[in-house]
Amino acid sequence: MNDLYRDARKVKPVESSFTFDDEALKKALKRIYEKDVNPMGDIEENLFNAVFDTMSSAVDKGFGVPDATDPDIDFYKALKSDAAVFSAFKTHRWQNDIARQMLDEKGNLKSFDQFKKDVASLVDPQHKDAWLKTEYDTAILRARQAAEWKQFEREKDILPNLRWIESTSIHPGADHRQFWGVIRPIDDPFWNRHRPGDRWNCKCGLSATDEPETPEANLPAGGADDKPASGLGGNPGKTGKLFSRDHPYVTGAYKGAKEAVENFIREMEKKMVSPQMPKALRTDGEYLKDKKIVFKKKFFDLIDNTPGKDVRFQIDKNGKGSYYMPDTTHVQEGRKVVSVPEPMRRMVHIAENARNQASDWHRESVVYHEFGHAIDAQRNMYKSRELLELMERQRNFMNERQTYMVRKETYNPATNRYDKVLTKVRMSRIAYADERLKDLQRKLYRMDIKTFTRRGITKSDVMEQIGSARDTIKALNVKYGFGHDTAYFKIPGMAEKEFIAHCFENTFVGNKVFEKCLPELYAEMVEYIKGL
Repeated sequence: MNDLYRDARKVKPVESSFTFDDEALKKALKRIYEKDVNPMGDIEENLFNAVFDTMSSAVDKGFGVPDATDPDIDFYKALKSDAAVFSAFKTHRWQNDIARQMLDEKGNLKSFDQFKKDVASLVDPQHKDAWLKTEYDTAILRARQAAEWKQFEREKDILPNLRWIESTSIHPGADHRQFWGVIRPIDDPFWNRHRPGDRWNCKCGLSATDEPETPEANLPAGGADDKPASGLGGNPGKTGKLFSRDHPYVTGAYKGAKEAVENFIREMEKKMVSPQMPKALRTDGEYLKDKKIVFKKKFFDLIDNTPGKDVRFQIDKNGKGSYYMPDTTHVQEGRKVVSVPEPMRRMVHIAENARNQASDWHRESVVYHEFGHAIDAQRNMYKSRELLELMERQRNFMNERQTYMVRKETYNPATNRYDKVLTKVRMSRIAYADERLKDLQRKLYRMDIKTFTRRGITKSDVMEQIGSARDTIKALNVKYGFGHDTAYFKIPGMAEKEFIAHCFENTFVGNKVFEKCLPELYAEMVEYIKGL
């Protein structure tokens, strides 16, 4: 390990707030000494959690924390997942280095006090500062490079080339100096062979540009040993990995490390799935086949699966719409009252229809919406004082009149056409928000498909988000919005129930359109669910 990080300690590290849980280290020492954990075949959980918390925070600091509707959310999750794998390999290496100090030269178990003295070099601040902090700082840099690369990819139709920016280090390495100022297209193979950040604590960078590219004949050839440092291979913006698999924690691992890590990660992922979640909605289930959607454990943990309260689930292959069938013996269908057999009660129906095919946002949000109805039914949330006060407070706020500058179509006799003229208009907040949403809906039909694909969404995703926002508006005031019909909202309790279902949507999948047009309402809805 000392050889691996030798160069990293020569330069000033990244400015970072590095923390590590020393209590976890003490617990790990005790468990290893008392043989509560098998160092070769297991991953010591206290030590792993401390390492993973550190590496996970590095991802957040370098990449940023995207919200649920961000096009980079899946990539962020991939970085987090890789941080867990790296942390597990590091933990296996660390725990085995520690365990090797348990026996004296005659093969006898040392006293715990002697054992603690002998492992001091493995657990003292020098180890954390020299190794773990270097890994933490490098993870921040790699996560930041990944975030920048994703942005470069989104903007490449405008800024197609990348420039290698010279190092900001006081003592820059000579190996990268030859590449400073090189400009090549973002998809050029050059960036697979040479890239800022493939040396420990490299301070070079990249910037997007539309300047002419460096001719291939003028590109530096690079030396024979011009290859990434161990663990820093690959472009993190493409691979989704903080460290490559040629890191010494992997290539120089103790026997059993690979199996121990795989088993540990598998068990960890199981813990991240709520037992209340139907199997069909899990990542390997039929509903999410080939989709990068992961339903939140925290949401399904809200469901009470006590017999008699449990929520049933069904995917309707040819269903027209999704809905929740409450625990009732009869329901109204048009002018008829029909009976509901017991096996069909308390059931969430999700329709596998055209809306799901067109929009992954709808595929995800409709599950939170309909299961949100089920959670509401279990808890009688729609009658709660907190919910009623929230809705009344927002009605009063949204009904306040303001002066807005809006573009109105005005007839121009000189040109015999309607022109859009900026006009002062006094209207309620709710009327203005609804007009903005309707205007956005009209604009969508004229927008180029590339506008959406560049942001990692579809036109249908945005349409669905507009529809969700307008349905919420109608739940507050039937004069505005669009979605469920007015008669539906006039049935006692229905406005509250739909409002709650949209609260669950906004909290667990997010709605950028809603948040932008109705920020105060959106924030209160999310806070309401977080308080459950």
